[in-house]
Amino acid sequence: MITALRKFGQRSQEVYIDLIDPVSRALAGAHIHPHVLTVMGFILSLAAANFFRVGHFFWAAVAIILGGTCDILDGRIARATGKGSTYGALFDSTIDRYSEIFIFLGLTWFYYDRSRATVLIILLAVAGSIMVSYTRARAEGLGLECRVGLLQRQHRIVLLVAGALLGAIPGTRYLGMLAAIWIIAILANITAIQRVAYIHRQLKKRATQHLTASSSHKGEQR
Repeated sequence: MITALRKFGQRSQEVYIDLIDPVSRALAGAHIHPHVLTVMGFILSLAAANFFRVGHFFWAAVAIILGGTCDILDGRIARATGKGSTYGALFDSTIDRYSEIFIFLGLTWFYYDRSRATVLIILLAVAGSIMVSYTRARAEGLGLECRVGLLQRQHRIVLLVAGALLGAIPGTRYLGMLAAIWIIAILANITAIQRVAYIHRQLKKRATQHLTASSSHKGEQR
């Protein structure tokens, strides 16, 4: 079921990218700098956090969708205009992390006087989300590619949007949002553990290959 959902999510993302492609080309043609879109995405994430804070879940979902669109556009514009850089990738990644944290802070504010238990689950969701990103960055620092795991950032964003839209339905007592928070808290931390296990296997494999290559080289010298 999880595989099917991931395939559906990937296909949906491809369709959405095709829809916003004209906007991407227009912005690239206007020589808009990618950082402008990155900052706009961050501002929209702050707006989403504030909408969550005051309980306007529908508008929070809209702000997250628009912010996510900016996040997609900045990368496409960077590639189209040749303005991509190592620093730009760092800047974009850092802003993405802050954007997600502020969204969770908005949810924390909303639930603080309503359910302290939910606040704890949100903290677990934040911890898992940060660790998913950290393990990937750490793997890349070790020279490994690490995109494995059940719940990557785009999946968390989809869950937040779905939870917000379902939570905005009158009479549901925000149950859709609660379900999304629980799913993120559980699966994000499982994903972080999956990545640590994957990195461990890859490092062992690399060490074995290095040892085999060294033994072979010594044998040739003899």
